[in-house]
Amino acid sequence: MFSMLRKVVLVFTVTLSVTLSSGNAQITDAELTSIIRKALTDESLGDVILNKLNIFGPKKEIFSSHIKQMFENEVVMDAFVSEIVNAQTIFEQMPQAQIESFAQEYSAAWFQEKAVRGVSRLPASDQRHFFALAIDIMRLVPADFCAGTMRNTIDSVTSTHVEARALALLDDTKIARYLSILRRSVAAEISDDPLFIPLSPSEKKIAEQIYEQKFVDALLDHPRSEQLIAAAEMNDWTPDRDVCDFSILALEVGLVVEGAVGDWVIRLLLAP
Repeated sequence: MFSMLRKVVLVFTVTLSVTLSSGNAQITDAELTSIIRKALTDESLGDVILNKLNIFGPKKEIFSSHIKQMFENEVVMDAFVSEIVNAQTIFEQMPQAQIESFAQEYSAAWFQEKAVRGVSRLPASDQRHFFALAIDIMRLVPADFCAGTMRNTIDSVTSTHVEARALALLDDTKIARYLSILRRSVAAEISDDPLFIPLSPSEKKIAEQIYEQKFVDALLDHPRSEQLIAAAEMNDWTPDRDVCDFSILALEVGLVVEGAVGDWVIRLLLAP
């Protein structure tokens, strides 16, 4: 049950793709590193990414600042550049027409993996904000997308586009807070700081017992209880709306318990 619940923690991250040209002569790692670092610090980078995500207007500045701050962090910059440089041989073997789409998927997946693991390292207050904002966004995305995410059928690039547009519908304070958590999560996972501290056996047992009871109570009290219980298996034939509502309820229950025990519940659900 709990391995499934960890999957309902969605990650909405604004990332980028690095387009490499397989038609050029081979370049050294140092040259490629220089090219990528220059691209990531280009003043037009934010516009390029956000135009692809169809984010315009007043909200655009918040996202643009997020992208700039992400790569002003040398820990993140160095790790991402190294990742792309190490993957150079993969790009070199690909047809030119496939490089851009593969680079988008590769970079989106890389950032999402770092963020979802890194949030488990952050203070409990950040983790609670993360849960609350994830719920807000899940309510805004289409049901088929929400359910597809739960079933692991949505690719990272599509996920980035849909989730970023949903995030843009929130108020400025919520957007800035969520993006700040993402940046710190990515940096924490890359630098291994702060350390991930697992629950003790007794803390885990208490958190599991309390969460399970609260979740069962919430399911039985829900006006569409039968449908949501049936949605727990997340089968292909289960209505998307039911799968999505079940997942939202799972997150909402995680926020119900207060105090130290409530923090244990959040850490339980976010544990890698």
